[in-house]
Amino acid sequence: MSFELSLPIPLSLLLRDAALGEVESARSALKRGRPKDIHSARKHCKKLRALLQLLQPVLRRRTRRSLDHAVRDAARAVAVRREARVMSETLETLAQRHEMYADALLALREPVRKQVRRHAEPQGTRIALDRLDTVREAIEILDLETADAAALERGLRRSYRKARKRARVAAENPQAERLHEWRKRSKAHAYACDLLVPLWPVLEDRSHRLSMLNDALGEHHDLADLLRALDALDSIDPALRVVIEAEQQGCAHAALAFGDALFGDKAKHWSLALEDRYGGGD
Repeated sequence: MSFELSLPIPLSLLLRDAALGEVESARSALKRGRPKDIHSARKHCKKLRALLQLLQPVLRRRTRRSLDHAVRDAARAVAVRREARVMSETLETLAQRHEMYADALLALREPVRKQVRRHAEPQGTRIALDRLDTVREAIEILDLETADAAALERGLRRSYRKARKRARVAAENPQAERLHEWRKRSKAHAYACDLLVPLWPVLEDRSHRLSMLNDALGEHHDLADLLRALDALDSIDPALRVVIEAEQQGCAHAALAFGDALFGDKAKHWSLALEDRYGGGD
C-alpha cells in the first residue's frame, strides 16, 4: 500500500492517545463491573493488543511483548466472569432455535454457570486494574516518534499474514482448537483495520466483512466452550450434543467461506490489491 496521511497533529500523538484511550475505557468498564462491562473491558484490551501489534515495527521487541503480556493478563483475570454469562446466553439462543430441546437446554444454565465460576479469580478485577495501571504508565513514556504511515502499513501486513496462516491451517482440518487460533489472529487483524479506518477509510469495508467472519468463529468457540463445560458436568444428553455439534459445523462452514474471500491472497498481493482498488489514500 502507499496510502498517505494528512493529519492536523503528529501521528505519534494520535497513536499514544488511542492507546491510552483503550486503557482508560477498559479501566472504566472494569470498575462498573456488570457482565456487559466485563465484556466491554476485554474488547478494549484486545483492541489495545492489536494496536501494540501494529506498532511492532517501531517498538523494541521486549517492550512490546511486556506490554502485550500485561494487557493479556488483565483480560484473562476477568475472563471467567464473562464466560459464565456467555454460556448462559448460548444455551438461551440454542433453546430459541431448537424448541424441541428448549426445556432441557434452559435447565442447564445454572449448573453450567456454577461449574464455570468455580474457576474464577476472586481478585480478578483488582488484578486487571493493576495490570492496566502498569500499562498506562509504560505507554505514557513510549518513544513513538518513528511511527509513520509506512510502519503502520508493515504492522497491518504482519497482522494479515498471521491471520492468513491460521486460516490456512484451519481450512486443512477445521477442529475447534485450530478455528480458535484463527479467531484470535483474525480478531487482531480486524481490530487493526478498525483502528486504521479513521486514517485510511478504505479499510472500512474490510472491517465490516471481518466482523461477519469473527461472529461465525466466535459462535463456534462459544459452542465448543459449552460442550467442554457440559462434559465436565457429565450431564449432556447425546441428542443435545448432536444439536450443538450441528450448529458448530454451520459456523465452521460459514467461517471458511469468509476466509476464502478475506485471506486468499498472499500478504504482498493483498497489499497491492488494496492499492489498486482504492488508488491510494483519501
